[in-house]
Amino acid sequence: MESQCAICCDSFLIPRLLNCLHYFCQCCIESVQVDNRIICPQCGEETSFSSIRKLPYHPQYFYNANSTAKERTCSVCDEPATMYCSDCDEDYCAACCNVHKKMKLTRNHTLKPTNFNSKLITCDSHPSQMLDLYCTECETILCNQCTSCYKGDHKIVSTDEACKSLKEKLLNEGIPKLDKVFDSLDVLKNICMARKANEKDQVAELKREVQQKTNYMISILQSREKVMCEQIDIALEENIAKIDSGIQSTEKSMTKVSNFLEICKEWSQMTAENALLQLKPLLEQRLRDVTRDNKVKRMKGLKLDTISWNDTMTETILPLIQRFGDIQISKSSFRASKSTFQKWDYKVQTPMCFSPNSRGNSIYLIESLWNAQKQKVRVREMSTEETIISDVWACSKSCASPADKVSPVITADGEKHIGVGIGHEVILVNRDTKKSYKFGKHGNYPGQLQGISSLAFSSVGNILVADFILNRVSMFSFEGEFILCFGTSGKPGAIFEHSLNNPSSLAIDAQDRVYVADTGNHRIAVFNHEGCYLKSIGRKGEKLREFNEPCSMALSEGVLAVLERGNKRIQFICLESDNEVIGSLNNLDNMTVPRHLIWIRSPDSKGDDDLSGDILVADADSVYYNKLCAE
Repeated sequence: MESQCAICCDSFLIPRLLNCLHYFCQCCIESVQVDNRIICPQCGEETSFSSIRKLPYHPQYFYNANSTAKERTCSVCDEPATMYCSDCDEDYCAACCNVHKKMKLTRNHTLKPTNFNSKLITCDSHPSQMLDLYCTECETILCNQCTSCYKGDHKIVSTDEACKSLKEKLLNEGIPKLDKVFDSLDVLKNICMARKANEKDQVAELKREVQQKTNYMISILQSREKVMCEQIDIALEENIAKIDSGIQSTEKSMTKVSNFLEICKEWSQMTAENALLQLKPLLEQRLRDVTRDNKVKRMKGLKLDTISWNDTMTETILPLIQRFGDIQISKSSFRASKSTFQKWDYKVQTPMCFSPNSRGNSIYLIESLWNAQKQKVRVREMSTEETIISDVWACSKSCASPADKVSPVITADGEKHIGVGIGHEVILVNRDTKKSYKFGKHGNYPGQLQGISSLAFSSVGNILVADFILNRVSMFSFEGEFILCFGTSGKPGAIFEHSLNNPSSLAIDAQDRVYVADTGNHRIAVFNHEGCYLKSIGRKGEKLREFNEPCSMALSEGVLAVLERGNKRIQFICLESDNEVIGSLNNLDNMTVPRHLIWIRSPDSKGDDDLSGDILVADADSVYYNKLCAE
């Protein structure tokens, strides 16, 4: 027990306990309380009470440690007495006390320290009786006469036995829990300290990168350098403030737990059974408050998921850096002219697919109209401003059941023909004469088709057809003669050389290399014109050069645009620079299921870095448009 009151800085006079287990003089509490409330001067916790006399005494008050009364001597040997036997009404020294405990007639007698204040443990209802019994049901200390008033099944035990049980609970349950909570808080504090150091390191690194880029592009960045550094400092100050708040809250909680831990260790060694039993409800409530799990999780000011530089950098700093250089994205030299893709007013019939018209700044849009008995497929030429230029081609097929309805696909070779895929049939439409012919048989054998998902024309005059049911790519001549097929079925995630799982889009570069959007395996598989596997681009994930269900591609001048259905974004990959990602568009969240992409690159674009042009994305029954502009 401390020797002085923290309020009056003098010896304790009737010490009373607050809810936080700190204690002060009764008169001091009366002098500083306001409306029966007091803020603890040591920990800042508030305690409310109806009367100061209702606050419990400190256990040490049960001992007359500072008593000036005449020293008591042993009734046997006249040595200084240390213990008092309430049954014999005699004082004993330590040696005689040991003998007293061993004698058969006196071994069960009740011994108390000679400095124990017996006035505090007498019964209020029966002043002549000692409070030496305890009701475990009512959690009340009783005298022998009080037990006659109790009716029913009340378990009455001695105060020694009840206090022993309470001490064991403190030692076996309370103290280990407090140690565990203290260790958890210490871990949280260390995490915060590490995060704080990491924040400073990241900020220092980012500042160095900004400075390097400024020196390289001084004419462009000089006016923006100060702004970017200020944004970084603001982000740092906000995050450091959050972390400091968390550290302060954690240290405050550690102090509470440490104080309570010391009190429990101290009290567990006391022999004032009655006093401890009187404090049992307060001890148990305090133990629950301090060790409650959600008390640690909801520590005020400590939210580790918000102490993150990445969020601040993405929202504040990264757009500035991307706009003026390649610090984070090496060749990002474009932007979307609109914050989000704009939805066409034109009502598109589902499902749809489209292809750019190489003869002009327009697109070919394919629509499918269904009724109970028939499916009508039509191809329209439209401008990017939603203007219908002409109806190019249309056909109808009977549908005996819903299973007969298929999703048509389209592509244009840039010269004479438009390719349309419906189910297992390929239709070639002459752009000038509008005449058409078709080929394709249903089946599993080479040269047969089941579910066309994409078409592409090679430079040597062949047609490549992706089949999402058979998981392969077939090659035909313009006359419909089967040449070869490549690809084997692979289970989701099985990335073998030739395995394909739901190939959904094709693209062919100037060297006639075939790029296949292997949707189920979350990659882009690359083959040569003879169907030999060359390499694989990407894997499943959310980072750059990682994919989640790539479903459509557009290839222009060595840059491959890849639409991902899972991540709802478009990545631009430079095929000539080791498949480096030179840009990405992530503002597709307003779309339900993006399924098809075309990219009409601007004729004025300069090199791979300039991605300016028109970009359209098909989603369910709508088309979304955005314009990429060079910086």
